[in-house]
Amino acid sequence: MSRFDSILRRALGATAALTIALGAAACGGDSTGSSGTRYNVVSISVNGVTDNSAPFLIAEGTDPDFGEYKFEVVSAYIELIGNNRYRVVSDVNAILGGAPFPFDDTPEEGTYSVSGNTYTFTPSDDSESPYTATLSNGNTLTYTDQFESVDGTLTLTIVARK
Repeated sequence: MSRFDSILRRALGATAALTIALGAAACGGDSTGSSGTRYNVVSISVNGVTDNSAPFLIAEGTDPDFGEYKFEVVSAYIELIGNNRYRVVSDVNAILGGAPFPFDDTPEEGTYSVSGNTYTFTPSDDSESPYTATLSNGNTLTYTDQFESVDGTLTLTIVARK
């Protein structure tokens, strides 16, 4: 695998994991199915490094073979859209080789169920596994998970608030 492939897979893997994980924070609010309950992502932590203001940096650096790369989440929110369904919308900027790189910002949608303060989310995309998030203080949603990347284990924590 070339250094370019390694960087691309690491950054896109982290960003893809983030996009999937953002749905996990889609909990709380009105469970009766009313639409429009929105939670904005307020911090993202990657391997213990927390970014508390948008844009949220996911990966950045310079590779001798490839050049400059940077992946960041400009904004993201989670919305309950009724009937125990959720939608995640994110705006991701990607730069590869010092130039903008197109990134698919298609919203994730799926269904969720609630047990106590634990929410289980099932994406509509059958290739993605269900995941969970925890509600605290009635307005703070936290999701933490680990993902394997070419550089080792990636720990991701996302916090969203009403």
